[in-house]
Amino acid sequence: EIIEEHAVTTDARHEELREAYLEQEQRTADLQRKVSELTLLHKTGLLPPSSRDREDLISSALATLTKALNFDRAMLSFYDPSSSMLKNAWSIGVGEHVARPVEGFELLLRDARSVEGAVILREQPLLVKDVTEFPTTSQQLVKFIETKAFIAVPLKVKDRILGLIVGRVSDDPLSEADRDVMLTFANQLAVGIDNARAYHEIEELNLGLESKVRQRTAELEEANDRLRELDNLKSQFLAHVSHELRTPLTSIQGFADNLL
Repeated sequence: EIIEEHAVTTDARHEELREAYLEQEQRTADLQRKVSELTLLHKTGLLPPSSRDREDLISSALATLTKALNFDRAMLSFYDPSSSMLKNAWSIGVGEHVARPVEGFELLLRDARSVEGAVILREQPLLVKDVTEFPTTSQQLVKFIETKAFIAVPLKVKDRILGLIVGRVSDDPLSEADRDVMLTFANQLAVGIDNARAYHEIEELNLGLESKVRQRTAELEEANDRLRELDNLKSQFLAHVSHELRTPLTSIQGFADNLL
């Protein structure tokens, strides 16, 4: 009886220790995830927000995203509201580790019930556990993802949707925390992309102004040359008239003196 009592106590104690160990393991995993999330957000803050090269900014951002959240594939695409199309996409994890443009990617948004429609048209970040739940999703996007589970979040700055980011991992499960971190990452990246766009617009305006200044300067120099030419012609005309009129005027003055 004593042995059995000790065995029961030992089993109970073992179960308590096992539960404590599992709880500790879960806390450790949560802490590691939090550290990864904070690292990602910190690195996002270190991305050059006013980078002059948008492609370099996107490549750095996708590399940071895949490394921090352990994604094996990610894609970023821009939205054109005038044509209701997603285009100009960049990807990482497709054949090469380095982020590169996706040739010929164009996706027309027709249905707000699709993944791309929900993210762009309804501005809704998605944690998709089974893509078959979105039957109207573009087959082009499904083919790129090549898995049922992924995260898709909008790239939004102020009140404008710039595009979307899609990230997937083939083995590990994704969580809502991953979605929230990716959304925060996308918001910061959108600011950087918008700043890069604004920089290029300002640069183009400056180039346009410089061109106009050079054109106006050339026009003014041409006008000044023409004025100098006209002034010379005026001086020559006055000298010629003065010379031609001097002799007859002298004779007229002599005759006038004689008449007087």
